[in-house]
Amino acid sequence: MRLMVGLLAAVLSGCSPGAQQSEFPVTQAQPAATVVAPAEPTLAAPVEAPAQPEEAAVISKVVMEVRQLVGKSEAEIAALLGAPVACADIHRARLCKYGPHEDEVLFVRGKADMITVQGMDAVAFNADALDALGLERATPDHADAHAIRWESIPGLVEVAVFPGTGDYVGYAYVKVGKH
Repeated sequence: MRLMVGLLAAVLSGCSPGAQQSEFPVTQAQPAATVVAPAEPTLAAPVEAPAQPEEAAVISKVVMEVRQLVGKSEAEIAALLGAPVACADIHRARLCKYGPHEDEVLFVRGKADMITVQGMDAVAFNADALDALGLERATPDHADAHAIRWESIPGLVEVAVFPGTGDYVGYAYVKVGKH
């Protein structure tokens, strides 16, 4: 504290030529007491930093092969993903949730028409996110901070990924048909 007061007084007393003398006497700063902090524990092996989003852009694992689900019946989807966790009839469609991430499949006229893929929190939010869906890379038709969309993937009306936590994908949406 004394050191700060001393420095402040020195600055105010005229660091520039022609400055007037301060009416407060300038005191010499006293050396501060030395405080020794306890030693940090050392680690036996170096710890690796978590992967950055740039490194996560290369997907080593497909989260879901969405083409396997396109146009399939509820029974065929259950054979691929397991029994649904829950299903509900909505207007003229049936919505079922599957697996631990509660991926969703909307069946229209008995066929998988819209697929929502959850559990993509390790996939970087960029145009390479198609890899995690088992789709070939393509140039997005639209991309901003809120969504990346493809409308030119053969056999699909739209594929979109939406941001989650950090620079990662929150979920993906795949639209199969037009109704």
